[in-house]
Amino acid sequence: PEIVRAEVRERVKAVAEAMGYAGPDPKGRLLRAGKVSAIGVCTTEPLSYFFDDPFARVMMAGISQACDATGAGIALVSAQNDEKLAWNIQSALVDGFILFCIEGGPR
Repeated sequence: PEIVRAEVRERVKAVAEAMGYAGPDPKGRLLRAGKVSAIGVCTTEPLSYFFDDPFARVMMAGISQACDATGAGIALVSAQNDEKLAWNIQSALVDGFILFCIEGGPR
């Protein structure tokens, strides 16, 4: 702000507000920082599995506690075919993944 004259800054802010500009996209800031403070939990089961299965609930409770302790968020990622799962993983805005594999599952 101190680089731009106050009257110019106010004029730019007024025009941006009139155009409905809410400011930079938070995702862009996160990408520039190189860290989003979120972990992805990935499975080939439907998303409801995280909530329906007793073991999955206990596991998610542990992951949640660890994330709470570090201030990180959690993103649940699911797909039942490899192509969709790969796309979901590539497009998730997270720092890393926990891959939740189901013993005896098709993979």
